[in-house]
Amino acid sequence: MSPTVTAEDCDFLLEVVEWDRGKPWINKEPVIRGTEVFKVSRHILMDSSQVFTSMLGGGWKEAHQSLITLKDWTILYMKTWLQVLHSVIPTSEVPIEAMWHMAKIADCYRFDVLKLKDWFADWYQHQPISIWYAQYNTRDHNLPTPKWLLYPCYTFDHYQGFMQATKFCAYRYTQHINEVNPTRFYDLHLPSRVICNTPDSPPPY
Repeated sequence: MSPTVTAEDCDFLLEVVEWDRGKPWINKEPVIRGTEVFKVSRHILMDSSQVFTSMLGGGWKEAHQSLITLKDWTILYMKTWLQVLHSVIPTSEVPIEAMWHMAKIADCYRFDVLKLKDWFADWYQHQPISIWYAQYNTRDHNLPTPKWLLYPCYTFDHYQGFMQATKFCAYRYTQHINEVNPTRFYDLHLPSRVICNTPDSPPPY
């Protein structure tokens, strides 16, 4: 299969391997959900990330390879980051859980998370926000509520969404205002000075 071209004049191959975390490992190996190879620019990756600078421009073995593999990432979310870095407009048709995945990729590879600010704003405009607010008292942990919006809006600097969510929570909830993280990345949360990190999370996504 030909690699996915992220942008023109790319000179490097990046393979993304997505694991199926819903299935048990076989012979101590994860089940592979899918793989995709992207044609990218080496210098753009290095300019965007200290991790890739060390990996591709230092003494690591990857510096001498024409293809490197990144494992255990959702292909669509890594593709979104690669498109943003290469000035290509990515799709905004992703679930809200994607925001923690996108933030985790940024944290792992030291991307500037605010490069996604405009992308997140576009995503936010196309979400059923009013429905999420209407179900604020649901006991179904799979249904988004305003508490789900706290971390993404804060992280991607969407002050309008964060202001609306915090105001709503302050007036509607009688207990401490606590965020909800619907993913396995429990290390991603608001600073304690903003919202106390009281556990209130559904099973990992």
